[in-house]
Formats: sequence, structure tokens, C-alpha cells
Amino acid sequence: MVLGVAVWLSAGALPVLAQDAGETADSTSLQTKPPPGNKLIPFPILFYQPETGTGFGASVVYLFTLGEGTRGGRSLRSSVGVTAIYTTKEQIITNIGAETYPGSGRYRALANLTFERFPNSFWGIGNDTPESLEEDYTPDLVAASGEFSVEVARHMYAGVYGQGGNRKLREIEEAGLIATQAVPGTEDGTLVDLGLLLTRDSRNSNVYPRSGEYHQLRASRSRDVSGNGNDYSTLSLDLRAYVPIRSGVMALRALGIASGEVPPFDLMPRLGGQSLLRGYFGGRFRDRSLGAFEAEYRSGMWHRVRGVLFAGTGQVADVPGDMRFDALHSSAGFGVRFLLNREEEFNLRMDFGWGLDFESSGFYVGFGEVF
Repeated sequence: MVLGVAVWLSAGALPVLAQDAGETADSTSLQTKPPPGNKLIPFPILFYQPETGTGFGASVVYLFTLGEGTRGGRSLRSSVGVTAIYTTKEQIITNIGAETYPGSGRYRALANLTFERFPNSFWGIGNDTPESLEEDYTPDLVAASGEFSVEVARHMYAGVYGQGGNRKLREIEEAGLIATQAVPGTEDGTLVDLGLLLTRDSRNSNVYPRSGEYHQLRASRSRDVSGNGNDYSTLSLDLRAYVPIRSGVMALRALGIASGEVPPFDLMPRLGGQSLLRGYFGGRFRDRSLGAFEAEYRSGMWHRVRGVLFAGTGQVADVPGDMRFDALHSSAGFGVRFLLNREEEFNLRMDFGWGLDFESSGFYVGFGEVF
């Protein structure tokens, strides 16, 4: 389901507190050191994104270590957190999330429960949708998800995951694409997803990697239990690599997603936002298939400040075979990281990105790295 900023909360803000605290932020060593003891950390939240405006709220995170806290040269910290956020665009996001590594890292278990009311914008489906199609809509979403993986070989994990979500459209524009049912999945309903995943993870840290690789293949089947006929399947491949360059790190990511049948319009693969092609509005382009590549250089730490340069390119299409090099959307930008907590390497992130082929830009404030 479309979790909007809640995805950032469950996959970014909570785990970022679980970075390898055995290294200080200005260390260039890739050696794994024992993590610190358990702790409870309350903190306020303040961020900005074009999709949300200014958001503010609070979170409480409990950090702990299961077993030795390291495995295969990686530092692993588990976390459980509760978060509540309200934005100036009248969006409400609440999330309870957990990321744990039982069996001294042999297993990986994730769980999330989310409620979200998220006024948003939609430009239709396709890689070249015009600005004139923009319309607003407001969904209510309640979703729960879980994932469990087991190490089957060194750095290799196999697992299963499930997700269920109920979405209701509270507000839509009259005579728009959603109101006239000109796009798929406009009916309120409940979807249940079940899938398999295969992961190779050789990163030196599960949240702030300085070396190694992360590759994940996911295959899922989504069933519309409301009887609206919105069943579909998804196959995705996420490839990431982290290359140390002196005191800095070059982070690389390639992402491909293909859908069978036709997903609901708000669940289609999409470009834009803080997690994929910063500089474009989140979901500005969406379709059944997606291909994207991003590169980001993260400099070494100077006192409590680190600089970032990033660039990316990608497109959406009905099927992967329809993608063309002359139809790519590209973005670039720069950012600054401020170290807020030296022991946990807890960073404040500020990025500014531009859409290079489209008049678009975005300023983003949050926590942790994008990938």
C-alpha cells in the first residue's frame, strides 16, 4: 500500500538510530565494533518535503541488541519505535515499527502498523503526463505488514512477507480522472499481499553502510479481498553498492519494478520524492513498470558536518520493453548532513534537488540516508 511518509518512518527514521555506534562519525575504519547497550530515545520530529510541506511530531525509539549484535562483519542493532506526525498540508501519519535481528543476526524480522490520512496530488498514468492533469485526492489508509528472513548462506537471506491494507478515498475532484474512474483502482477496498524475497547483504552496517552490497529480489501477489477485481503481481529487483573513497563513500542504486495485470493507480511503481529522484514531486510519474538508477557521494565528516552530491535518472512505462533512453527523467542535487548524536551517528538530512528535464525542484529535510 502507499504509505507515503510512513515508509520513510519505518524504513528510515527508526533504523537510522540503529547505526553502528561502535564507530565515531569521523572514523574511516570499516572494522565492526560491539554496539552499545539498550536505550530509550524520545525525540521531536521536524521535516520538510514538497509532498507534505512542513511536518512535525514526536517519536520514541527503543534500541537493543539481540545476541552478539554482529554477524559476518556487520553491526546489527534492533529497534522498536512509535511515531506520530502532522503536516501543514493536513496530513496525519502514525506508525508503530520494529526491525529486529534475532539469533545474533541469523534472522531478520520486520513489522509495521500504520494509519495515514494523506492529501496528495495525481497527474495520471504514464511517463509524459502534463501538468494540466493535476488533481488532488485524500485517502485514508490502515495497513499492517510483516517480514521474516533467515540466513541460508554467508550474506544470503531467504524470506517471506505479507501486507494488508484498507484504503478509502475521502475527497476527490469532480470530473477528474479518479472521479470518472478513468484510472484503475478507484474503488475503496482491502488488498492483501503475499510474497517471497531473496536478499544478499554484505554491508558493514545495516543502516549507515560504508562498504559492501545489498541486493534484493522480491516477488509478490496482491489479492483484492473486497471483490473489486484489482488483483495483480509484482516483481522487483533492488541493487545497491557502497564503495569507500578515502574518508567518503560512493553509494549506488539500481531499481527495477514490473507489474503483472494492472495495479490500482496509487499502488503503481512511481518516480519522485525523497526516496527516488529527489527534485520531482513524489509520484509525479507512475505506471506498471519502473527503471531507475541513482548515485550519491557522501563526504567524510568535518566536525559534525558532512556534504552530499547526488544524481539519478529513471522512467516509467506500461511494460519494461517500452522503456527508451530518450524518455529518461533525470535529477541532481546536493545536501548537508548534521550529526545530532555522535554515539548513535544520528544525522539530520537536508537535500535540495532539481528535475533536469522538467521544471521541478524540491527541498527535503529528514533523518538518515535515502538508501
